[in-house]
Amino acid sequence: MRSEAAVHHAASRQHGVLHRDQAIGAGLTPGEIQTRLRTKRWELLHPAVYAVAGSPVTYERRAMGMVLAAGDGAVASHLTAAALHDFPDVSRDVMEVSVPPGRQARVRGVPVHRPARLAGIDVSVVGGIPVTSYARTLVDCTARLSLGQIARALDAGLVAKKVSLFAVERVLEGLCAGPNRRPTVIRTLLDERGDETDEAESRPEMRVYRVLVAAGLPAPTQQHWVDVGARYRLDLSYPQAKVAIEYDSWKFHGTRTAFDGDRRRDRLLQIAGWTILRFTSASSDAEVAQTVAEFVRFAVP
Repeated sequence: MRSEAAVHHAASRQHGVLHRDQAIGAGLTPGEIQTRLRTKRWELLHPAVYAVAGSPVTYERRAMGMVLAAGDGAVASHLTAAALHDFPDVSRDVMEVSVPPGRQARVRGVPVHRPARLAGIDVSVVGGIPVTSYARTLVDCTARLSLGQIARALDAGLVAKKVSLFAVERVLEGLCAGPNRRPTVIRTLLDERGDETDEAESRPEMRVYRVLVAAGLPAPTQQHWVDVGARYRLDLSYPQAKVAIEYDSWKFHGTRTAFDGDRRRDRLLQIAGWTILRFTSASSDAEVAQTVAEFVRFAVP
């Protein structure tokens, strides 16, 4: 009974998954493990990694099984870590794992990364699953996600206090460019947000938000998704009035690709009946408040 309770405790903390070594350590014999597999009380996920029958088949269960299969020191990383950290724009359909330098591991159907560095500041835990930290995941995904996607992930982390600019700076130190890393992307975003503060409220969108609320306007909706033939996330908006508010930064929009993308996005939004109000660092607080007030009052019945 004692071994059964220990096994249940281990599996319940790991999304219904446990490793053979954990089962043996809890007091089960190899024969008892085989009996559980044969009678389908357990399911074999990977060699020496089992799932308890009836445990929910979730993304977290898959990720936990992958990490256990990769062995000591392994962590969910790259797009898997991004999904577990709830990065915007990242779907839950990819499995990737990283192992400490010098370690070899194979996990069927899963890319195994062997970074030159996987230190304490690079690792955290999300929902009981060892993962690369929010900051390290941002850096590791810079060659896999667009500048806009990385920017949204950084801002979402700052707002939710899952990461700080200082933490990103620390992780970035000593990491050179690689197949999945473009440190210059993170540098661009850090420069955009400035060194004067580490608070999410330093974001340009937050300045606009505060200006509108201070002017007595209803608080705009943040990060609103719209589907207009393509799916877009609006920084700030009044969905009922179909008014979208965007803050344009030259650093984010000073390329041909970004320019063309913005024009296509605006065109699709306008066809769907949206009004897009764009502001820049040159827009005064009074100008922002007055412009938005005119359009929102005109559009709201």
